[in-house]
Amino acid sequence: NDKLLAYYNATDGKIDAKTQSLRAEYDDAEDGNFFCDNLIVIKGINQLQVSVRYNVSLMDKIKQEHGIEASADDQSLFSFRLSVIPVVEGGIARATGTLSEAIFDSRLIYRYYKLVFDDVEFQIDDAEEVWIRLEIYLNGKEDAEPFCVLVYEDTKEYSKLEDYKLSSGEKPKNDK
Repeated sequence: NDKLLAYYNATDGKIDAKTQSLRAEYDDAEDGNFFCDNLIVIKGINQLQVSVRYNVSLMDKIKQEHGIEASADDQSLFSFRLSVIPVVEGGIARATGTLSEAIFDSRLIYRYYKLVFDDVEFQIDDAEEVWIRLEIYLNGKEDAEPFCVLVYEDTKEYSKLEDYKLSSGEKPKNDK
């Protein structure tokens, strides 16, 4: 997005992008409605990027559980939000970040979104440990619980962030 491009140009490409393997990449270990991967964190501009995938068979479950006849290619079917959660007893999740890009694609039985969130809080209050989860809402069913996937962890037990190297296709065209 424009914010990342401006940051990339201002830092001569040294954006300090990080990634982390997701330990719980599904919303539900048995149903596996949504799968997340390809986490990219750019703390210098408070940006989090993640890919999310679902199978077209999810539409059958949505019809059965919510009475909504939906197309897997309907890009207005879902809305996405991040929540940051302090890892303390009674920790309450609160919304963080603003969805600035949602790029849709499809291949065979899968549908994909590349999501970009700006203004993400990677720390909350004075909590030493935090989780960030992706919440996926079914539009038209605001009373339904969202699907949730843990996409970022900063805890004593798991906080390993590794350098993320941009591929040539991810670099701006004017970069050499």
